[in-house]
Amino acid sequence: MLVCIQLTILIRRWRLNALSDNTIQNIIFIFEDNTNMVTSKLLTQHSYNKNNIHFANGNGRLFKELKKWYDTSHNYCIYYDYSPENVDVTNGYWQLYDKVQGMDGYANNVMIIPIPCIEYIVLQFLVKYKYIQDNQMLVKSTYLFDYNYIRTAYPNSKSLERMYKHILNDYTEIEYHNIDMSKQKKDIKEGIFYTEGDLCRKAEQFYTTFPIFEVISNEHEELLKMYGINISYDVLQSVFNKINTFYKQLYDVLNKSDDFRQLPFIVNKR
Repeated sequence: MLVCIQLTILIRRWRLNALSDNTIQNIIFIFEDNTNMVTSKLLTQHSYNKNNIHFANGNGRLFKELKKWYDTSHNYCIYYDYSPENVDVTNGYWQLYDKVQGMDGYANNVMIIPIPCIEYIVLQFLVKYKYIQDNQMLVKSTYLFDYNYIRTAYPNSKSLERMYKHILNDYTEIEYHNIDMSKQKKDIKEGIFYTEGDLCRKAEQFYTTFPIFEVISNEHEELLKMYGINISYDVLQSVFNKINTFYKQLYDVLNKSDDFRQLPFIVNKR
């Protein structure tokens, strides 16, 4: 079974799955990763939408980061690293959902979107735009996102998240490693792909590889076209269905089908 996410969903003007008659825009994106990672800096310093992208420095701090930026005039997309093998992580998704649901003044304007980990998205981005070739990786791109294959190839990895961190940081050339920017050394090229070169182009290519992203203006859309980034529109429910299908397949591969729960994505006020 080939288990992979191939989601690149443009969100420019979207509705909350008929939960509201209002057109939703002005999205603030919150990630659980460390602010100082080179991939984090690529987004927060060089993407067109950089002012609406924030990093929480750990999944336990996502709710705190949300409250830091929360108001009813924005909408929020929290990217949560979700590995089916890690019970603490899967429980953490629902705990975060409950906290948001019970937040004072909550206005039904938060989505929690699961992804395997940011390294998974980074590898998609690097492969999609041909920055890395098959001969630069231990696993060919044909199999890179086939979880059924790579979990056999990497039997010592305890979770989907750790597996893709391992692949990116141990089995690609050092310039593509996702490292803490403060630990970069001038005489070593580790992680420099994200800190040197055409960083605005790379940032937009990376940003638009996530399952949901927002094009915030006509100028932004023209910039994407100039960079040769193909964008397409979809409705949120379709995106949610694809993500749930992806995770259902993962649970099946892990022989954990009975543990699978449909993820709600949109947090409804209590």
